[in-house]
Amino acid sequence: MISKDDLIKMLANKISESSSEIKQQWNHPEGTNTKHFIIDNLLPDSICHSIYSAFPRDGSGFFNRDSFREKKKTSADLGSYDPILTEITYALQDPEIVELISEIINFPQLEPDPKLYARVLS
Repeated sequence: MISKDDLIKMLANKISESSSEIKQQWNHPEGTNTKHFIIDNLLPDSICHSIYSAFPRDGSGFFNRDSFREKKKTSADLGSYDPILTEITYALQDPEIVELISEIINFPQLEPDPKLYARVLS
């Protein structure tokens, strides 16, 4: 099993390698005014397949949120799933990764979401 720390290293390396492409995409979005970027092959295929395979196919453990703010299926208990889902979720939220992206896109207020609920900065 791959650890969160190993995932963080892989993510940081790939993000760093892709920094010029990230800046270009972020500063010059195509087909939209919404700033974004895409990193192809962010993780090795074997890890992507492990993550994909770990998601429950029947939606067990997920519940619906349906309000004016959101319409989605979600789960609040990562501990009930394959550990790779917890590891990648927290690796992507790790302050090192968020800070690296923040520096590349020149967005100093970027913060991880420790409660994994997607908050808006005021």
